[in-house]
Amino acid sequence: MFLRLLAETGVRISLPPAYRPMPAPAMTDLPWSFDRAWRHPEDLVEVRVMVRPLARMEIDYDDPHSAAPNPEHVHPLVFQSLIDHLSAAGSTTPSRTFPVEKAKKLFNADWAAMAAFAPDPAVNTKHKEAMLLAVHKKKQGDVFVLFLFSQPDKAKREINRLLSLVRFVNAVPREQMAAEKAAAKRARQAWLKEAGQTIHCVPPEDARLITRKPD
Repeated sequence: MFLRLLAETGVRISLPPAYRPMPAPAMTDLPWSFDRAWRHPEDLVEVRVMVRPLARMEIDYDDPHSAAPNPEHVHPLVFQSLIDHLSAAGSTTPSRTFPVEKAKKLFNADWAAMAAFAPDPAVNTKHKEAMLLAVHKKKQGDVFVLFLFSQPDKAKREINRLLSLVRFVNAVPREQMAAEKAAAKRARQAWLKEAGQTIHCVPPEDARLITRKPD
């Protein structure tokens, strides 16, 4: 599912190889959830990532006197809502919006912003400090990256290095992804049918190429 979100949004997530994947911790009493998480080998920084393709965005809006907001324009509101939910009361510092040229250079994005705060207990982390990065690409979507740490002096250089982990590329149309998924499913079913009673493994649902070695 995460790989599909990345493809639909047209974004690459590239962390240093030393970072270890970890389950994205459940966040009690929060309406948001992060898709993936990683930890620095010495636990200096924890990274959580949320990816939201524009094509999947649904806005629940019931004001009869005005039109629903354009999905292209809600990313600053989502960013602020995330800050409000993730930060402990009274801990937020003013957010910083990147100059357009820097957002383009760093992330190939049209907009980017960051905010620092102390995490609310509902974030479910042992770390004492947090920074939230938000990036938006027109016609593609949004990515939110939460950095958690306890030693700001040591973590600052590492976080600066990690800013390049997000970069927008060309999104894959959902129709193309659906066709590829259907083709993979047909190939998997054909393989299982041919294998008969001699199955030694079952290919995964997202297999792109399935071949059999000679008996």
